[in-house]
Amino acid sequence: IRENRYGRTIVLVRNAGIFQYDETSDYLENIVPEINSRITFRLNDFYHDKESNYWFATQADGLIRMSTDGKVIDGWTVNNGFPTNTLHRLESVNDTDLWISSIAGLCRFNRYTKGIQIFNYRHGLASNEFTPRTSLNTDNKQLVFGNTEGFVFVEPEYVIPDTSRSDVIISDIVFQNQS
Repeated sequence: IRENRYGRTIVLVRNAGIFQYDETSDYLENIVPEINSRITFRLNDFYHDKESNYWFATQADGLIRMSTDGKVIDGWTVNNGFPTNTLHRLESVNDTDLWISSIAGLCRFNRYTKGIQIFNYRHGLASNEFTPRTSLNTDNKQLVFGNTEGFVFVEPEYVIPDTSRSDVIISDIVFQNQS
């Protein structure tokens, strides 16, 4: 259960899509039938951006973006740089970067450049495995994600992308004791 960008309470039904919850009638309303009719994957979470696109973290299909009319569908998986196709939660403090927890680390995905940066135990995380449905976007623009060892606090404005590039130089290859 989350709020969309208009402040409406949205319920994610894993195999069926996203529905608005009407408190007065205690009813789930299909507010995006064009999207829900095209859901063929298991949903874990969603994010509703300022351009009214819906972004979905899926159980086995990576990150999926759908326009509200359901006509534009894009997807990103391990083939595009994610460490896994099992993504748990989506959070954003600036509507540019999506912070995505997964079973193999924490990822930052830039919606415009489509760049992916992965954070894991090499960056100081106690565990790479994040837990489903555990995240929080605080009032002071701090993100909190739950993992198997506790909680990870992220202050996105202080996380600097690694733009360094290292050249790989192969000086020799040895195979069966021959160079």
